[in-house]
Amino acid sequence: MIWFGCSHTFGIMLPDCTDVTKPDKPSKFAFAQLVSKALDRECVNLSYPGSSNKYARYKALQVDYQPRDTVVFVWTFPERSMIIEKKGKATHVGLWGVGDIQKRKHTNKLWSKYISRSNDKDLRTEALYIMDHTHRVLLDNPNIDKIYHYTVDSFVYGWAKPLWAKFSFNGHLNHFIDKMKEQNIEIDTALDNAHYGVNTHKFFAEQLLHDNNFKGE
Repeated sequence: MIWFGCSHTFGIMLPDCTDVTKPDKPSKFAFAQLVSKALDRECVNLSYPGSSNKYARYKALQVDYQPRDTVVFVWTFPERSMIIEKKGKATHVGLWGVGDIQKRKHTNKLWSKYISRSNDKDLRTEALYIMDHTHRVLLDNPNIDKIYHYTVDSFVYGWAKPLWAKFSFNGHLNHFIDKMKEQNIEIDTALDNAHYGVNTHKFFAEQLLHDNNFKGE
């Protein structure tokens, strides 16, 4: 199973993934790993903390897919982007900026003023285009068995989609959080108190397994 997403899918700040300056290995406690393990499938987690939807597409179109591969996207927030530098290296851009502390402050200011808050509707439309383009390209790959689309937050994209879109959302992480609240299940956090914790990732995995027939039977 091949997964694409941001820090939530990567599992940043879970017990085995605490280096935020240079995260090089996704957490074994992340829901991506848990779902793959439950299905006895290899987990190829190509997510990255702070990454954008553009990065997810960039990575997804580079993969050498093998027969009966399952692809799962957990799309992130639309105000993020990336810069492709020399040798294909991707620098992630968002409200936190890039580079050293002074450059981050400068980039934050410019990014916030001219891009991330210029027109939320435009950013959402661009994000949906990225998702749909990625989906259409992967549909033409005979090695890919199934493609799933989730988001981290339904309030950003909602369940609705443009008539021109060929893909559909399978769910949203915040809806899983709503279920936890309804069932009075504690929503724990990771070590930074900003990302979801081990037990919440377990609940996400249970919901993903319950909602989807990943085995294709």
